[in-house]
Order: sequence, then C-alpha cells, then structure tokens
Amino acid sequence: MVTAEMTEGTAFPAHRISRVVDRMLLFAGYDASVDWPDGVVDNISMSQIPQYKRFCEDFGPLNLAAVYRFCKHFESILESHDHGDVVVISEPDPASITNAVFLIGAHLIMERDKTSDETEQMLQHLLPMTVSYRDVCSGPQNFHLYLRDCWCGLYQARRLGWVSFAPDGFNLEDYEECDSPLNADLHEVVPGKFLAMR
Repeated sequence: MVTAEMTEGTAFPAHRISRVVDRMLLFAGYDASVDWPDGVVDNISMSQIPQYKRFCEDFGPLNLAAVYRFCKHFESILESHDHGDVVVISEPDPASITNAVFLIGAHLIMERDKTSDETEQMLQHLLPMTVSYRDVCSGPQNFHLYLRDCWCGLYQARRLGWVSFAPDGFNLEDYEECDSPLNADLHEVVPGKFLAMR
C-alpha cells in the first residue's frame, strides 16, 4: 500500500498528490493501491479516458469526445457527493501528465466557465510537468503546441457558441461517427463554413 503525500504548488515526483482546484486533486503514480488523504471520495483514472491514437511520433491533444467524457464523468462524481475531493490519476510520465492537465483545464473552461487565461493561472503550478504536443511529422519537431494554445482554442469555441456541453449542446454519438477514419475523420472546424478531413 502506497501513501499519497500532499504537495502544494510545485512539480511532484511519483506518489505525490497535488491540489489542482476546489475538489480536484492530481496524482501521478503507477500503484493502484493508494492510501488517499482524508476527504477523498472518488477518483478518475486517465486509463479510463480514450487516449490519442498516434500515427508516427505525434502526440495529442485529446479530441472533443475525450474532453466531453471526462467533464461529464467528473461532474457526475461531484453530483453524487456533497463534499470531498476527487483524484485524477495519471501515470507519472510527461505525456500522461500533460493529457491529465489538459483535461483538467478543459473541465474548468467547459464546466466552470473559466477563461483560458484564468485556467492557465489556476494550473500554473502543474505546467512545469507538461510537454508540448507534436505533429505527425517524423524527425525534429519544428512546431510546439502548448496546453495554453489548446485551452485558448477551446475557450474561443465555447465563447463563440461553436461547442457547448449543455444538454442538447454536444452529440457524442455523431461526433464519434464522423471522427472515425471510416467516415473520413470529418470535423467541422468553423460551423457551416469549414470542414477538415483526412
């Protein structure tokens, strides 16, 4: 049994737990049998969230379906407990932590109405543990996509009404059908104006 130790405001090694925001903690570690601090009522493992499927040396970010699933799962846990903390569990490697921090930030934007700037401020202490996403090209990376870039795009899409997780605001089944390579991996980038496909 591993005891998760609390740490505040700095990058943390394996088996450390950090408060992210109100009622949300982040744990980086491999051991599933963890003795959580008092007040923890539930957890979400990143292994439960569909991950980015790479083509070459590319890495993320997670798609809108993963963001939606994470947000709704987290909200359902909060609704089932009047108080207490929920732990987001990530493996301690930089890519896994980056995806976890991305989803936590996306939750702040989509469910807590935070701006991208507010999100970056709230998660500033976790950013040193993250890495930039990279595109599908092999060889040296010449373009860096940071979490801030992803949060800014998500915030603008929410602000413009292009994406909403309100009831009847996002159709997960339609999104995943279009997202399939069998259906051209089709995405509506700007509603009614710009489609992208493979």
